[in-house]
Amino acid sequence: MKTTQLLIEIGLEELPAIPFLKEQPFIESKWNKILQDNECCVPFQFYSTPRRLCFIHDNFPLKQETKTVEFFGPPYSVAYKEGVATPAAESFAKKCGVSLEQITTTLKDNKEVLYFSCEQEGQEIAFLLESMIATFLSSLSFGKAMRWGRLSQTFIRPIRWLCVMMDDTVVAMNIYGVESTATTRPHRSISFDAIAINHTTEYEALLKEGKVIIDPQERRESILNAFIAIEQSQGFCIERDDELLDEVVAITEYPQVLVGTFDESFLMLPPEVIITSMKINQRYFPIFKNGVLTHHFVVVSNAPLGQAQEIIRGNEKVLRARLSDALFFYHNDTAKKLSIEPLKNVVYVEGLGSVYQKALREKAIGAILSELVPHLHRVH
Repeated sequence: MKTTQLLIEIGLEELPAIPFLKEQPFIESKWNKILQDNECCVPFQFYSTPRRLCFIHDNFPLKQETKTVEFFGPPYSVAYKEGVATPAAESFAKKCGVSLEQITTTLKDNKEVLYFSCEQEGQEIAFLLESMIATFLSSLSFGKAMRWGRLSQTFIRPIRWLCVMMDDTVVAMNIYGVESTATTRPHRSISFDAIAINHTTEYEALLKEGKVIIDPQERRESILNAFIAIEQSQGFCIERDDELLDEVVAITEYPQVLVGTFDESFLMLPPEVIITSMKINQRYFPIFKNGVLTHHFVVVSNAPLGQAQEIIRGNEKVLRARLSDALFFYHNDTAKKLSIEPLKNVVYVEGLGSVYQKALREKAIGAILSELVPHLHRVH
């Protein structure tokens, strides 16, 4: 059977990381199911960046295999009465698309029944791909979806380009109002112009030149290798947070690992406050030295060009503002001692006294419960 290399690239506006990561474990199985349903199930590689979903099949069949199709009809005793064909026999022949003379019989469940078999030639896969890709896209579940332009269809983000090629040939189709072309797109920092693809074997090299690493695992390894290099050169220990790393990999096409700093005066804040602000708000990785949090952090940028110092300064400015807010509220909170006395002036419910009195009641109830349930005395 003749085969080809099939490339499918679905180009999008930037995918939000969290919804994509939740759906990512199911993407390959969903595409594999569609391949099975269309009788062209072959191995493939699935790649993704924030701006593209990509499937590469190295040995994709041009046609479905020819198969034997069998038809089983009514029992012979029902199909023929005294040697004359009944409407049941005629209906079965019509269903098979042949004359009664071409119908034979066979045994099924120990009964003689009408039977017909024929060889069915497989369809050309190129004619099926548009429907297959459309079915795949509609099967993806990212939670929220959006419309754009005049389309009634929805997807997590607008689809901006589509490339479906078999070796050096474009497979014509239109999905979500986008025509398939022999082009891809480089990193946004490089250009917004399309890059021509002469053959599917050029695809990955063209993207590398355009500062796009399509393999998420390769992006992940490049980040971790950069972490190791920083640690070895500066004696740091960068916290490895797998969830944060997954998110950073999902939002970058060409990660660049940079080290920034913040004013050491902010270290008076509890480490948990600083780390939370870094990781949750900014997707930074905290840096430790000898087990102690330092005033350094790692930011993984998606800008491949020589803008490192500008990027670092921008991220330092953002973090400084967040830590300044945290320090202000921290000073406010620590200026007041933990006391329930001020609660005397806060009404709990009319007729039930103040919140202060409620707190005393709950304290008394807690003491009674601890006596009734001895294991509550233990401190975990």
